[in-house]
Amino acid sequence: TVLAQLDEIHKSLVRKVEYERNNLGLLLKTSNAEVKVCCSVSSDILCNTCGFNGWLASLPLLNLKSLNLDTALLQCLSKWIQIDSSQIRQSIANSEALLTYAIDYSLELSSRSPSEFTQHKIVWWIHHNWDTVENVDAKFASSLLEIWYNYHKSLWTYCSGSPKALFPLTHDETSDLAHLTKMDAINTIIRGDLCVMDYQKNSLMLRMSSRSLWEGVSYAGNLVGGLYSAADSLFKQIIFAHKKHFKPEEYSQLEHILFQQSEHHLEDKCLHTACALLSSSSHAVLASFSGSNKLIGSLLLELYSSYSRDSLLHLGAAWVYIGMLRFQLLLSSYNPDPAFLSAFMHSQILEKISLLDLKGKVRHECEELTGSNLAGDCHDQKLMQELKTEEKNLRSKVVFRPRQSKHKSLIAACCEFEGRLSDCKDLVSHLNCNGAGQLEVNRICNWQITSRNFIKRLTEEYGEYVDLIQPAQVAVYEMKLGLTIALSGSLEREYLKKVKEDDIEKVLV
Repeated sequence: TVLAQLDEIHKSLVRKVEYERNNLGLLLKTSNAEVKVCCSVSSDILCNTCGFNGWLASLPLLNLKSLNLDTALLQCLSKWIQIDSSQIRQSIANSEALLTYAIDYSLELSSRSPSEFTQHKIVWWIHHNWDTVENVDAKFASSLLEIWYNYHKSLWTYCSGSPKALFPLTHDETSDLAHLTKMDAINTIIRGDLCVMDYQKNSLMLRMSSRSLWEGVSYAGNLVGGLYSAADSLFKQIIFAHKKHFKPEEYSQLEHILFQQSEHHLEDKCLHTACALLSSSSHAVLASFSGSNKLIGSLLLELYSSYSRDSLLHLGAAWVYIGMLRFQLLLSSYNPDPAFLSAFMHSQILEKISLLDLKGKVRHECEELTGSNLAGDCHDQKLMQELKTEEKNLRSKVVFRPRQSKHKSLIAACCEFEGRLSDCKDLVSHLNCNGAGQLEVNRICNWQITSRNFIKRLTEEYGEYVDLIQPAQVAVYEMKLGLTIALSGSLEREYLKKVKEDDIEKVLV
């Protein structure tokens, strides 16, 4: 009968409740290290529809953790440029456990594409085959750049949305401002209707949200410091890449100021000295940005002044300035096309190899005719080996290019976007001076849409120039991230004024 069936269902539910209560009681008696077991999830639960739907609902949390792991990994790997190249291998070795965990976790649990972790695996392979890898520094730097590119791309794919809760925007959600993904996901899970029939699904979602909160404690307070450290490393990489444009004694002094400070803080005198040294560079574009009142001067203040530490607003400004500096330095090196220069140099090397080979054949024929050994054979063999090594290095830089007009079109598109960089810098200044009003938020949203469309245009129209567009896209992503962080910092400052506090940590306790 119906009553008998209901009674049976009731008894089974009571047994289930008692079972879970007993398990919870046992867990409360265990050590703190074992408490997180209550948040563990068996992969078997994903084999049924309810469990799979629960996993889909929890994906924002899983994707966010995957991105957090990449943040920590990039912070470690980006420091390699600050040490001697012979220590790069040790630097990767120190990050190997995190690298392996990030790969395994992201591939098994997140919804990010497996292709995004190809470069992670290449870095792992480089570490384990270090002695046999040619141009290991260049290969590692290339992989690191692509990891940054995929990180930024994923950040705006999985952690974006408009701040509708804060401002009534007049345009759609494509404003692409990063929002609190973890809070949104957990609120959706907790506030959802809990049905007995969906016990497995709800149990999975609650366990995943609990585990996310549990493990998220380890990132508390580290994200801002991690992004500061990454910005510091990226700026130093830019300076290191232009080392040849400085006199040895000037670069040594600059290195002492920027690379060897014990803390991320420089006195005003050191900041002015650094600006003066950078302005002495033979690289015209780098020198033009290096005055104390210019782009690099502003960047140094945001990164190393005493008032900038632990400030989201100054951190965001630093990322914006790094992106602007990188973009304009890249653009200055794109005309003429570096690939054409590499192709020309490669053809010159091939011609030298051919002439040297012909010279050797003529010498051997002369030796056969005269019956004597001519001098210079050992020298030519050494020269031939050097030329072949150089040819192999240049060959890797020779890439297919379509018609020349396509390159001109790419440069024109980049120059057009370069004209919008001043708008981004003005937005940061307005946030610092005026705060985040409706007008500023609308302008930031519009700039985010413009930059997103530019990134999309480069991918769709200039795919053959991936070696040029990808670094430029990374620079634009850096500006996008910086502008978002700066907006968050401005909103935080306004909120602290409203609640009459001076430290956000006091509010969050």
